[in-house]
Amino acid sequence: MSFESLASAACAQESSRLRIMQLMRLLLALYTTLNHYRASTAQIQETAAIEERGRYRLKLQRPVRQYMTGEVPTNGQPYQLVRIIEYLVPYPYKRKTPVKVIKVRPRSDPFPLPVSNDSLEIIPANVEELFTLDPPTTQKPRAHFMLKVRLRDKDICSGALISKQLVITSAHCFPAKPQLQVLLYRVVASKSRVYTVKDVLAGNGSPQGEELALVLLKAPILDEQMQPIGLCSCALKRHDNVTMYMTRLNVRFLRTSIIANGACKRSYAQDEDAFITAAMLCAQNTNKLSDCQTTRGDILLHNEQLCGINIYGPRCVEGAVNGDLYANIYKVLDYLKQQIQRYG
Repeated sequence: MSFESLASAACAQESSRLRIMQLMRLLLALYTTLNHYRASTAQIQETAAIEERGRYRLKLQRPVRQYMTGEVPTNGQPYQLVRIIEYLVPYPYKRKTPVKVIKVRPRSDPFPLPVSNDSLEIIPANVEELFTLDPPTTQKPRAHFMLKVRLRDKDICSGALISKQLVITSAHCFPAKPQLQVLLYRVVASKSRVYTVKDVLAGNGSPQGEELALVLLKAPILDEQMQPIGLCSCALKRHDNVTMYMTRLNVRFLRTSIIANGACKRSYAQDEDAFITAAMLCAQNTNKLSDCQTTRGDILLHNEQLCGINIYGPRCVEGAVNGDLYANIYKVLDYLKQQIQRYG
């Protein structure tokens, strides 16, 4: 083979190698561009999803204006129909004689302040006695059944005495195995009445009572001022009147009613640990965020009987129709009667 032929073949081979290298560089550039495009698309989708979740949460938190009788909303504006609820009263509350109230007008303000139109305004029990002309009379203390569950030096829940040795409260007040630290719990009625806990019984004995817990006291309560509350003797239905206890700060009462579970679903929509079953009750709480003072273990009364135990505490939104979830005592009545008969 001649020198010219060898040189021509070498040139052709070098040209092929250069074309292959250029093709490889082009493929690498295309691969890098595709990766950048995929990353940018994923980031855009993630940002859009975050913005959508934010808009959904704002939509859930945005209160819907409530309209009273006679008010008409504008076209296309969302609204809620509100039924007027009676004012809160203490329980048991029976006024024998009318009181004379002192009307006080501040010197700095010659005109009285306007009265709030909130239909669920909460007032403390017997607060008007602080402003009466008649001096208070000494009466025999009434027996009561409300208690506080305390862990070390902190009150963690409320509860109710249902027998001389059993206190009912929410199972969410305790860890999965409360027996491991049962010696640290106390049940408190007042500063001078503190009771030792023997055991904490979860509501696993009944398929519908898993949201409830029974606190077994070390010894029966023999105090005349502490008496068990009667259990619910009838099934509650929607619109039934109930008395809601609020004990987070001070003991207060709210006369309200049972509402649809859908209201509680909206109130607890952002709580992943909360769930609603047919064995629960939904009671309407106040639409003022500052007045939502229920706590876990608070009681719900109907006809002076214990019909509900607050499960999770409040999830209130200002201006909305708020609902609190309660364990339905009537659904587990047989189980509770068995435990009362067993432990006394």
